[in-house]
Amino acid sequence: MTKLSVNLNKVALLRNARAIGIPSVAKAARICLDAGAHGLTLHPRPDERNAGHDLNLEKLGKFCLIPNISEVSIGHALISDALELGLFNSVQAYLKVMKR
Repeated sequence: MTKLSVNLNKVALLRNARAIGIPSVAKAARICLDAGAHGLTLHPRPDERNAGHDLNLEKLGKFCLIPNISEVSIGHALISDALELGLFNSVQAYLKVMKR
């Protein structure tokens, strides 16, 4: 089974763009793990850029059909979906697609 690693770079980017310290990367990490994510990815960069493009919910199912893929890291799309669904529900939706 392919494992889900949630990329928290956008959470950190939002936090760094504000002077009030939210959203909390630690809290987002706990929510993702509690929702069933297998791992977390965070690549802090001095210039606050995120390298690469991530998968989205629509493309994930097809991607997981590729042989020998053991882990995916999803950040941009998952965090964007979380704005509408909530972080816990967003992680659950991605895990559901991966189990098909």
